[in-house]
Amino acid sequence: MYSLLSHNTFGIDVYAERFQEYASVEELKTLIAQGALTTPFLHIGGGSNLLFVKDYEGLVLHSRIEGIEVTEEDERSVAVRVGAGVVWDDFVGYCVEHGWYGTENLSLIPGEVGASAVQNIGAYGVEVKDLITSVETVNIHGEERVYAVDECGYAYRDSIFKRPENKSVFVTYVCFRLSKEERYTLDYGTIRQELEKYPELTLPILRKVIIDIRESKLPDPKVMGNAGSFFMNPIVPREKLEALQQEFPRIPFYELNDGRVKIPAGWMIDQCGWKGKALGPAAVHDKQALVLVNRGGAKGSDVLALSDAVRASVRAKFGIDIHPEVNLVGNGTSTGVPQIGCTCPVCTSADPKDNRLRASAIVETEDARILIDCGPDFRAQVLHLPFEKIDGVLITHEHYDHVGGLDDLRPFCRFGAVPIYAEEYVARALRLRMPYCFVDHRYPGVPDIPLQEIEVGHAFSIHHTEVVPLRVMHGRLPILGYRIGRLGYITDMLTMPEESYEQLEGIDVLIMNALRIAPHPTHQNLEEALKVAERIRAKETYFIHMSHDMGLHKKVEKELPENIHLTYDGMEIIF
Repeated sequence: MYSLLSHNTFGIDVYAERFQEYASVEELKTLIAQGALTTPFLHIGGGSNLLFVKDYEGLVLHSRIEGIEVTEEDERSVAVRVGAGVVWDDFVGYCVEHGWYGTENLSLIPGEVGASAVQNIGAYGVEVKDLITSVETVNIHGEERVYAVDECGYAYRDSIFKRPENKSVFVTYVCFRLSKEERYTLDYGTIRQELEKYPELTLPILRKVIIDIRESKLPDPKVMGNAGSFFMNPIVPREKLEALQQEFPRIPFYELNDGRVKIPAGWMIDQCGWKGKALGPAAVHDKQALVLVNRGGAKGSDVLALSDAVRASVRAKFGIDIHPEVNLVGNGTSTGVPQIGCTCPVCTSADPKDNRLRASAIVETEDARILIDCGPDFRAQVLHLPFEKIDGVLITHEHYDHVGGLDDLRPFCRFGAVPIYAEEYVARALRLRMPYCFVDHRYPGVPDIPLQEIEVGHAFSIHHTEVVPLRVMHGRLPILGYRIGRLGYITDMLTMPEESYEQLEGIDVLIMNALRIAPHPTHQNLEEALKVAERIRAKETYFIHMSHDMGLHKKVEKELPENIHLTYDGMEIIF
């Protein structure tokens, strides 16, 4: 076992089963060729965005690729190629020393250059995506690929490299274009105010100001464990902001190009009275409410408990959480893909988008985290996700591929009961299948999953999130689909009554089953699903519950209309 204490800035004392470093692309490719990169594995940088809740039972991989190389230069700019293992702030210092403009506002951000390209780090009005020209990578098969910046899918604290399907893509070098002409970004926070203390503005002075501001607000991880800003600033519709302004007229916000606004999470946390408060050994920093700290001896579970408490307070006071998203943890049919014993092109495909666990989804709204179905693959589906409270589970029907993982909700019951919502005949079947969960006196360790019986067309709420159960037909079996705000979710459907179409009017996103190309007696095929999608006319439609008979993801996706997509495991949909 290898201690990870020095490899995470939270200072969580956990161990990895194995730890491996490499200092060059060639060394990494050799390790791959030798089969040294066994699964499971976790590739880390400086550990500034990691929270370990337990020992890691697998391989932890770390890059030590160094080097800062000028690849192109003229009078106006310079292009540099930087090793993924270079400490980010060392690179910023190097740029400032050489008179290169662009990185200075990102001074003192913890971590390494490789991680900067994965996380799209940002601070004081600057994001690293605006400086990157390309990202060099090696995948788990030893194949090299260079991603141009417009291929990296950069968004607020996000990139394609954070997607589950790219877990096996390792950043080796990051290429930047920096200015040699004087240019500064000063209209953020207290930068201009602090600059008034100095007789002139230069790159070294601006870097010093940024460092001073950060040090005044953020604790040194070497003294007090932390991961910098723990919470992302939520992005909300302007209508939400305007409603909040009625009660909080001085609420700060930042305009975005798409008409939405970003609200500082730190301000909301402060308004909830959390700054400086602690839960056990974990605390909210007394100078920056975005930062959670380890006061000494905290476990990952302590930090998570504090995080959940903070998030609950913000939800209660402002009705805001992390922006709504769907994490599609499984998209396959009852047998999954690959299907056992099958050697067809889909089942033997090397494309991870052709591997599908049983259909399930996690929906995050402004105040609730909702699981739709909990099949036998549930444990595998959530192991790589943040360990967070599940506020409710919506069951579509009682077939095993949709309920076989309910017992694996046990760990989530640490946060409290996890209600299961199902119609009466499904609830009855679950009581027969899992009687030990639904008795008055449960033995210790049994999951606390109380059954809540629901009816078609009768809306109910999980916290303040309204859920509408709607009828669809699985062949001759009546099952449930759901509408959650502007999202419609349907699986295993063959047909749907007229009233259900009416209940889905006006949705933005439709997630719906499409089993295969050929017709099927109990499920929609692709042609039928396309017709239903055309009638519902959601802005975007995503097909799930696909068998291997659907064909190769890459091929079928190309043949679909522009606003209709095949899903893949781990896909995130923002709505």
